[in-house]
Amino acid sequence: MTEVNLGKNILWTVLSRFGAQGIAVISNVLLARYLGSIGFGEYAFVSAVVLIGNALTTFGMDMVLIRKISSTQDYSDLPAALVIQLLIAIVFIAGVFILSPSLPAGNSLQIYIVSLIPLSFFTVFTIALRGAQFMGSFSFLHFSVAIFQMISVFILFAFGGGVERLVILLLSAQFLGALLGFILCVTQLKDFPRHWHVDWNRILLLLHSSTQMAVIGTLRLVYEKMAVTMLPMLTSVDVTGLFSVSVRVVDASKLGHMSALSAMFPEMARENSLHRNFSDQSKRNYILLFFVAILLSLGLFVFAEPIIHLLFGKEFGASVDALRILAWIVTPYFVVTYYSLAFVAIHIERPVLIALIASLLLLAILLIWWSPLYGLLGAAFAILCAEIFQAVFLWLQWRYYALPK
Repeated sequence: MTEVNLGKNILWTVLSRFGAQGIAVISNVLLARYLGSIGFGEYAFVSAVVLIGNALTTFGMDMVLIRKISSTQDYSDLPAALVIQLLIAIVFIAGVFILSPSLPAGNSLQIYIVSLIPLSFFTVFTIALRGAQFMGSFSFLHFSVAIFQMISVFILFAFGGGVERLVILLLSAQFLGALLGFILCVTQLKDFPRHWHVDWNRILLLLHSSTQMAVIGTLRLVYEKMAVTMLPMLTSVDVTGLFSVSVRVVDASKLGHMSALSAMFPEMARENSLHRNFSDQSKRNYILLFFVAILLSLGLFVFAEPIIHLLFGKEFGASVDALRILAWIVTPYFVVTYYSLAFVAIHIERPVLIALIASLLLLAILLIWWSPLYGLLGAAFAILCAEIFQAVFLWLQWRYYALPK
């Protein structure tokens, strides 16, 4: 790929991510004000379960297939990928239907979990567009889905209703996103398969090649969504709603680092493939981003109260102290993401997996221990401790694996 095309692709990726995330922030603010802490807590729980299900159904195939398509323009594995995702989605949906009577917002969850079906198609179409380096089309698709979801929120406001009506509207938005993805692939990718043939040998090979990335990707999302999915059982849906608004503010503050690291990753891979070390420029970028993360954490800590009150209203005032704790996650989060990408760049995923499993277990223990005792603050401290532990663990592992002995 030429340098000009690479620059365009990075620009499209950053713009679409900021645009879609900006729309998501606005939608979440409006929903929190409309639904209140209890309704927003139910919505946060349902959406977290769907996101975990989507990570599981994707099964790490996106990274594997994007890498293959970008080098060969061969789309022949896409039917196998779709079959795998649909089969996993059906099993996950069945499991949710069985467990939903004992879960919070069970009816809403039964409705919205069906979105794993259109999401399976959507994922395959985005894999094709990204693999073919049609980042403009991919960005347009990603941004359009965010628009569809915001329109769903406006329809909810116009006609009224609660979480159940909201998830019906969001499910419709997912089907529209999948349809738009299909149209873009058929009209813009000349080698995109018109007649899909399922080869069971390809399915087995794809499952084998994707397993490691599937485990890492799924565990990472489980780790990120664990607090929201466990809090309704450990405390209450109301506490979950209060906690969720703080988490979403922090997630929005991570966006700049996510975009910067995504753009830096190809260069990190090139450098580390040569000598498992970073150039002086990469080290300067690391230091700069590290200090930016500290400043972001400090800003969130100092302005937590006006941020919560301005965005979500005084009803969510109890979220202020949780945000002040969660603000300090931005810095260890950057360290975790940076060294995780560095290990992937040198094809050593084992330390990333070990760190993730250890942090996941630590987070589960701390949530079960502290959340019933201290509520919001206990959950916030649990996440902060787990993220710091993971950052230190990965940093030490990098020194062991990559630095000259």
